[in-house]
Amino acid sequence: MCTNIYLFFLAIVAQLKEIFSKNTIKLQLNTIEAIQAITNKQFNELINNAPNDMYVTAFFLDPHKPTFYSKSTSLT
Repeated sequence: MCTNIYLFFLAIVAQLKEIFSKNTIKLQLNTIEAIQAITNKQFNELINNAPNDMYVTAFFLDPHKPTFYSKSTSLT
């Protein structure tokens, strides 16, 4: 499902950011930069340079995804 692909990719990027900011496993700076470059390249291929916005659109239109608004909020 397209929603899951985008959601999992966001989760992976968030986890990598946390790992790199704490660097408790003592990665060298050039290793961190290499992993970030690979991740950015994959994100660009999947999202930014894709022929359409299939993953982003599916993510935001998924009725099963939790929302950040109250269901009691009126749109009028």
